[in-house]
Amino acid sequence: MDIFWLSLIQGVSEFFPVSSSGHLFIGSQLFGLRSAGRLTEVILNFATLLVVFVYFRTEIKALIQSLFGVLKGYASPTFHQGLKICVATLPVICIGFLVHHYVDHLTHGMRLFGWVSIVFGLVMMGADLYGKHHTTYERITYKKAFLIGLFQAGAFVPGASRLGLSLTGARLLGIKRTDAAKFSFLTSIPIGIGALTLLFRVALNDSFFYIGVDFFVILFACFCVGYGSLYFFMWWLRKNSLVLFGLYRILLGIFVLLYFHA
Repeated sequence: MDIFWLSLIQGVSEFFPVSSSGHLFIGSQLFGLRSAGRLTEVILNFATLLVVFVYFRTEIKALIQSLFGVLKGYASPTFHQGLKICVATLPVICIGFLVHHYVDHLTHGMRLFGWVSIVFGLVMMGADLYGKHHTTYERITYKKAFLIGLFQAGAFVPGASRLGLSLTGARLLGIKRTDAAKFSFLTSIPIGIGALTLLFRVALNDSFFYIGVDFFVILFACFCVGYGSLYFFMWWLRKNSLVLFGLYRILLGIFVLLYFHA
């Protein structure tokens, strides 16, 4: 039953700029929730990745079709958007490689999570309130894509939130909210595939590898909740700011510091 509740937490928090890994950690500490190992992480990550594929299926289809255009000698604007998405993943891949091979543990701690949540909540609020709105998804340059990637690389700090950092960087660069979110979620695809591959390799090396009905249940639950969260978040950004999520992160950080006496 624990993995079912974990799947709901993952489905909700993955598509809000609040750090899904941090919320899974808090859930495990507050309610004693325990995962069933690496395979649970594989299932949850696959479910959230599937949500992005389904929600942005039109954009992904256009990106794939643009590859065939290149084979015919025409590099369309859509193809360049795909390249910019790849450029934004380069810093994350480089930092991720270093973390995976040379840092044995970047563990969560309540004090660390609390302060990271507060600081990044304040920074995200400031970036959104004072950032301009002159750049659309189509007008994101290679330079801005790379800078967004640098922001995303900070997500390896426990509790930082890849989505939150990506949106913060994009808003500082003057990218409109919905366009920033769209670019960030599309960027999560190659990053998510890479992370999923690493997790799957580790899961295969486990001494006990079993997929039962319960895993399909959490896959379905995480997908449904995740899709609803993504739909709501994109709807919210069309009419509102990121301030509410920034305030939530600040209050959550204060709660963690006080409740756990961190």
